[in-house]
Amino acid sequence: MSNTATITTTHHDLNKNHWENKVKLMEKSKIFLDFFASDLIQRSIDLYFNITTEERNVSILDLATGTGLVPFKFVDEKILPDKIKISALDGIDFAASMIEGAEYKKQSRIEEKQVEFDWDNLKFQVMDGQELKFPDESFDIVYSNMGVMFYPKMVQGLSEIKRVLKKGGMAFVNSWTDDFPNRVSSQALFEVLQQNRPPFALQDPKVFEQRCREAGFEHVEIRQVTQSLKMKYSELQNIFNMGNQFATLVQKYLKENPQVTSTEKELLDRIDQVSRREFNISNNDEEIEIISIANVVILAK
Repeated sequence: MSNTATITTTHHDLNKNHWENKVKLMEKSKIFLDFFASDLIQRSIDLYFNITTEERNVSILDLATGTGLVPFKFVDEKILPDKIKISALDGIDFAASMIEGAEYKKQSRIEEKQVEFDWDNLKFQVMDGQELKFPDESFDIVYSNMGVMFYPKMVQGLSEIKRVLKKGGMAFVNSWTDDFPNRVSSQALFEVLQQNRPPFALQDPKVFEQRCREAGFEHVEIRQVTQSLKMKYSELQNIFNMGNQFATLVQKYLKENPQVTSTEKELLDRIDQVSRREFNISNNDEEIEIISIANVVILAK
């Protein structure tokens, strides 16, 4: 009996530590995403919420929510006018691990009792954004912060946004351009591995607009927004190292190319050297500037 109790507690602690580390990684990465999430929300406030003249309930959907960056902005910050009440706040993601992280953050806020919110209205679900399980015309507002851009079936995913939007509803979706946060390091990676970096599907604003129109949207506006972020090079590397992004790709490269004699460490060191060269720095404590540009599409039904 005593042994069983010990095992259960240990498992709980391990699971808690796992999600604390997962959320910690997402929170560190948030430095690149938070600005663009806020931009989407502010556009919706200016173009939709502030236009409303009477009290009303609204339903909101966030696609590819990750660990809930966009939904938790509505929970943690007083964003909406007093006349607007949230009746449904849904976040969906294809990755179960992301949804588990979002649920962990939700439960933590409930237990801390530092935020007043109708928690029954906040729901996270594992779901493919290209095949949404919601009925037609379910939501007033749909967001996607750097998520739709990864859909293999782009037009189908955008069509699903149109289907679940209520008449008069709006969607706010963004995508990285060729200037994205880890562009320099990513280019260094592909240079060392002697490969071409594949472009993002929606990095060309004209293509972005065309895909939206193919999905059936008639009211399409495209904008661009830029973030300038300064940080130490060591901080940038710390974020990437936490996710093991480059290490995983290097391991895959070595496995697929057994003739390569370089070790994983040697390749990672070369990637770091190329990155330093591009940033024109000599040590980790030097400050770098990261310029990120996103396309933003505003869709009305």
